[in-house]
Amino acid sequence: MRIERKSIDEGELITVYNEKVDAKIVLSSVGAGIYDLSLGGHRFVSSPKEMSDYLHNPNDYGKTVGPFAGRLEGGRINIGGKEVRLPANCGEDCLDSAGYNIADKVFDVSVNEDNEHGYYDVVFRYIGKKTEQIPAEIEYYIVYSFAESRPTFILTCRVRSSEKTRLNVVNRHYFDLGEKDLSNLRLTIPSSIVGGYDEKGNLVSEEEVDELTDFRDGRPFLRHIDNPTLGKGYDHYYKLDDNESPIIIENDDVALLINTTLPGVALKSMNSPKGDMALLGEKKETLLGSLCLSPTSLFGDGLDVPETDKLWYQTTYSLSDKHAIEKKNDPAMAVAGLVGYCHAKGFFGEEDCRFYENMVLHILRLPEPFSGDTYPFKFLLSSLRTPEVFLSPIKNRLLEIGLDEGEASREIVNILGLLTPKPSEVIDEFDSHLENDDALGATEFLYELSVNAGYVEKSKVDRNIVFDANFDDGPSLEVSINLSKPEKNNKDIAKLVGAKKSGYPACVLCYDNIGFGGSPTHPARGNIRF
Repeated sequence: MRIERKSIDEGELITVYNEKVDAKIVLSSVGAGIYDLSLGGHRFVSSPKEMSDYLHNPNDYGKTVGPFAGRLEGGRINIGGKEVRLPANCGEDCLDSAGYNIADKVFDVSVNEDNEHGYYDVVFRYIGKKTEQIPAEIEYYIVYSFAESRPTFILTCRVRSSEKTRLNVVNRHYFDLGEKDLSNLRLTIPSSIVGGYDEKGNLVSEEEVDELTDFRDGRPFLRHIDNPTLGKGYDHYYKLDDNESPIIIENDDVALLINTTLPGVALKSMNSPKGDMALLGEKKETLLGSLCLSPTSLFGDGLDVPETDKLWYQTTYSLSDKHAIEKKNDPAMAVAGLVGYCHAKGFFGEEDCRFYENMVLHILRLPEPFSGDTYPFKFLLSSLRTPEVFLSPIKNRLLEIGLDEGEASREIVNILGLLTPKPSEVIDEFDSHLENDDALGATEFLYELSVNAGYVEKSKVDRNIVFDANFDDGPSLEVSINLSKPEKNNKDIAKLVGAKKSGYPACVLCYDNIGFGGSPTHPARGNIRF
């Protein structure tokens, strides 16, 4: 772990390098914020490229916002039975404490190296003086704790006030995962309750999530962004169902997992661009260029927050490289990851993991299980929808022990079939939905299982081109171009010449396919379920 400090026009930048896991984070003493964050060369956050644009920016890129984050209608807030009015900076309202916002303040900085526990702390401290508008002296501690052995850091916010007051302090981060816009990002939020805002930014409703706002199972972020109900994008408050399940932002290469002790998270799909401002990564500030996601406890006009003289919360950020296992090409690690993934998907219980791991190790002729650090796949398990990232090292091992390409591909399917729930278990679950008149739920269960088990190769299917062809008269026509099934090459065709077809199974989808190991003339179907 290496830490560098650099003076800027106001305050300083603190860069933490973790060469062991190839991670880097750049912190700013202005607003105790994150200026840059990367893993293996993949950038995770959006920030203005020019420091002058970063230091005083109404979007508060990566900074800590307080003491009253959010909008105060008319600038009014009741403290100790007395109405206090903060200056208006957004029409008649006060947004993010106006001139008192700590996002624009320079914090004191100290660095603590605690090698005994494997963490390095960067501590930011600022004291806000008592004024007529802020009737208390407020001391803020923002601490970033970095793990030496993995790309994880913990953000701790501790606030103390000389008198009871109302506090809502948030860390306002903008994520893009290195993408030019949000079109390739997927989002998981473990929340069944969502709140919406009116035109003035006040929380006006809390209700169950619907098709537009439900991100519990992980969805492409922009799947409904053009829906008139959403207007220009998402601007919602989600109450978390629990504090154990992570919030996940991901693309095809990396994933960011967020766990917080706070009860909710604010989600905003726009960063209110003021112009063509340059951001890190050779991109421009655009309306849907980054995702603002802030763990929080308060929304609306601030009147529902109890008066207090202290505030504390922690948020853990875990960065994952989805190709880490492929890059290491360790088949035993891949087997451990695959078994852990299937367990996370509910295919079998924890007591069965060692059993299945040994079974697959035997197929691969590996003498012992993986015994190293499980981090490269541990934090991926809950976010992955398909087993694809584990399969390349396993296939390489099959080729290494003498199988040809076709045999190795079929054996991969059979390994997946071994780990997939038994046909009787699938039928029981499917029938339980039907018994409750939930035909849609039954269908969704079977489809999701097929995706999770690798039977439906979702990443390949997603490559297909689908569009609507519209005509002046008559209905439109949906056109799809299948790119998911590659054409056979000459070697594949040569193997089929003279190959005898047994006639069993009779077709590629009839019931006889279940558990079928495959042949040169018929695909393996070990992971199909009916």
